[in-house]
Amino acid sequence: MIRIGLAGWGDQVLALPPGIPAREKLRVYAAHFSVVEVDSSFYAVQPARNYAKWAEETPPDFAFVVKAYQGMTGHLRGDNPFPGTAEMFAAFRESVEPLLQAGKLRLVLFQYPPLSL
Repeated sequence: MIRIGLAGWGDQVLALPPGIPAREKLRVYAAHFSVVEVDSSFYAVQPARNYAKWAEETPPDFAFVVKAYQGMTGHLRGDNPFPGTAEMFAAFRESVEPLLQAGKLRLVLFQYPPLSL
């Protein structure tokens, strides 16, 4: 099956009618596309409640591609907000659990920086 979607749903001016309240954007987006990339997860490990809410707001066959947290891919700038690497990965894994339970997590995208040779 081929799915077509966009990176995010909040800022897609060409995909959403003007004036849509933020709380309605995912529902409207999901009426036209069957998959979306969650890129907010790159900047911060999202609370599980966000994923639970998003899973509830989308149709049963809707899919999420969740971008891995920047600390997991070598992009982190500044201090690691987690005590260690294991805790960071565990927090990320726990955060996406609602999508796993709903059968809506299709993949986790690890985007690495270019190699410096």
